[in-house]
Amino acid sequence: RTETIVEKLLTNWMSICLHSYLREVAAEPLYKLYRAILYQVDKGPVDAVTGKAKRTLNDGRLLREDIECRQMTLTVIVKNGAEVQRVPVKVLDTDTITQVKRKILNHVYKGTLFSLRPPVHSLDLGKANRDISTTLVYSRLLCP
Repeated sequence: RTETIVEKLLTNWMSICLHSYLREVAAEPLYKLYRAILYQVDKGPVDAVTGKAKRTLNDGRLLREDIECRQMTLTVIVKNGAEVQRVPVKVLDTDTITQVKRKILNHVYKGTLFSLRPPVHSLDLGKANRDISTTLVYSRLLCP
């Protein structure tokens, strides 16, 4: 928090000076660090209401309850026009529908800018159970 005009000017000037460095040099390593942390956090249960997680860097956001969870692999069927692609996605049996949708979108649109990804609510899920041992999740994007 800044108190004086000089501090505000200095903060803005530093931001302008560091912008090109962050964009050209530091952006990719920071994004890789973000993805690695997200991957580790998603391996454990995350409370959808409070945002607290079993695996977290912040002690204040630590989920203190011991929750049993199992990892499941869903086979997501992605339809792009006539092309059908099956993509395995790892989720937890304690994940909410929205958390599963987010994990599916993160996996299917890996490497795609967030601004070009469809929103979570545009993903439609359904169960196609052909074999008891395999759970298939049908995904269809409602908007392009």
